[in-house]
Amino acid sequence: MALKIIWAEEADLNLDSIIKYLQSNWTEKELKNFSVKLDEQISLIAQFPLLYKQSKRLQGARECVITKHNSLFYIVDKASIYILSIWDNRQNPSKINK
Repeated sequence: MALKIIWAEEADLNLDSIIKYLQSNWTEKELKNFSVKLDEQISLIAQFPLLYKQSKRLQGARECVITKHNSLFYIVDKASIYILSIWDNRQNPSKINK
C-alpha cells in the first residue's frame, strides 16, 4: 500500500522554480521529461519508501536523484512521506541545510 505524499512548502517552491526555469530556457519536451521522471520517482517512493539511501547531505532524510541536475530529499514516517526539497545538484552543498 502506497503512503500518502506530503509536500513541504520549500519543496513546492523548488518545484515552481524548476518549472519556470525549464519553461523559459528549455523546450516543452524537456519540461515533460522532467515531469515524467519526477512522477516516476515519487510513485516508487510511495510504494517503496526505503528504496533510496540515507542522505549524507541532509541529516535524517533520504535522497533520490531525479535527473543529473536535481535530487529530491524526503523523510518517512508510518503513514506519510514528506517531500522536503528538490535540490539543484550544481549548487554549493553547504547551502542545503540553510
